[in-house]
Amino acid sequence: MKTLFYNARLVDAYSDNDGAILIEDGFITNVFMGFLLPSIFKNFLHGISDIKLVDCKGLVLMPSFVDMHAHFRYPGQSHKEELSTALKAAVAGGFGTLLLMPNTSPVVSSPAEAQFVQLQAAQFKLADVIQSISITNRFDGLNSDHLINLDSSVHPVVSEDGKDVGAASVMLEAMRKCAKSNVLVSCHCEDVSFAEAARIPRGDVITLLKQDEVAQSNGIEDSNHEERFAQINKCMKKAEQLLAAAEDLATSRNLYLAEVAGCNIHIAHVSTAASLEAVEHAKARRGSAVSCEVTPHHIALSGSMIEFVNPPIRPESDRLALIDGIKRGVVDCIATDHAPHSKDEKKHGACGFSGLETAFSVCYSELVLKKQITLSKLSALMSANPAKRLGTNCGILRPGRQADFVLIDLDKKWTVDSEKFYSKGKHSPFNGLTLSGKIMQTIHHGKVVYSADDLQLDYPRDDDPETEPAEQETEAEN
Repeated sequence: MKTLFYNARLVDAYSDNDGAILIEDGFITNVFMGFLLPSIFKNFLHGISDIKLVDCKGLVLMPSFVDMHAHFRYPGQSHKEELSTALKAAVAGGFGTLLLMPNTSPVVSSPAEAQFVQLQAAQFKLADVIQSISITNRFDGLNSDHLINLDSSVHPVVSEDGKDVGAASVMLEAMRKCAKSNVLVSCHCEDVSFAEAARIPRGDVITLLKQDEVAQSNGIEDSNHEERFAQINKCMKKAEQLLAAAEDLATSRNLYLAEVAGCNIHIAHVSTAASLEAVEHAKARRGSAVSCEVTPHHIALSGSMIEFVNPPIRPESDRLALIDGIKRGVVDCIATDHAPHSKDEKKHGACGFSGLETAFSVCYSELVLKKQITLSKLSALMSANPAKRLGTNCGILRPGRQADFVLIDLDKKWTVDSEKFYSKGKHSPFNGLTLSGKIMQTIHHGKVVYSADDLQLDYPRDDDPETEPAEQETEAEN
């Protein structure tokens, strides 16, 4: 069965035009630029009996998003997330391909374990999953023998995300193994000693927050409230400064080691101006062997907000540096770092939150509507660039590419209600915020895998005068 999506605004990394797209057997077969109505395709459609026509009613049609960094918590952490909930959250957010981190229980440290996760995810037929493998065995920080002769066509990425490899000698040895196999090393850059030091002020914040919660629940006027929050802000700032040093030192180290080893390196969730500058210098020397990502929350948020996430929310100067890096092409990808936790874990200071269902709207509202970048540039950051880095056949609207795309209503405003997330992780720093740009439908391998409740697309009818000439010899479906 062929399906023609027409009356759409087609946007990818390389184009932004009105048009139509024809798909068959899960792949794009034709892309028509500058055409809106099926009557234009009369000659092309003549004699084709097995075709479905979908009127996109002017919605934006973009390639599905490719997430270079997500935590599905599978296996072993179902209280945080399950494959089913994570995949539903992914397609609701417009994602068609996701790279998963290995900090699960047990840690994913072998090709067989990675393949198992991928096969389990594939059964849902919602999105494609690539499971990364840990750099050291079970995160022991010592042994990387499992990386010898890794097949990059099946297992393209290794990562120690959730922490960094503490010993530079161990990291160098692992990178050399990956260089031989052309495997990408994705680095969570965080100096171990500074990260450990930051636990102390963060622990103080949790204690102070609990004291404030007790005072509030007792209904007693608390004269220490303002003083307590001043202390909380001081502790948060101290932790942020320690973790900035942790990121900057480890980023420089890992970029240096990758250059010595001759391996491909991807710097995860860059959040400081200094780390981004280090990436830029490394790119100048090594070109496409170096890439990096930033997250929607580091693009949109800044200051001393009480939010536990690694890397932490940075000062405004760092946020602006990231946006400048996006505009200048230093930043390759926007990745969610989707990291769901249970409500109890968040109360006790667990770092991370759910990000799949808000990612596009946050980036569109912050970057495109504020005229920082074009919609095509956002598509490059969220689709084409990560797809190319991972070697997947998606990310742009071209014949022969996988039929993975989304329909988006850019004018649609919606208010984030994290309790309605498909993800089990209900915490979001964007909860209550009104955003622009809503995912209305997600198509994966040519099949609709998500439709918004308020989607009002219909299929042309035989008595529709606008489409009747092209439908005389076709089968329209309602």
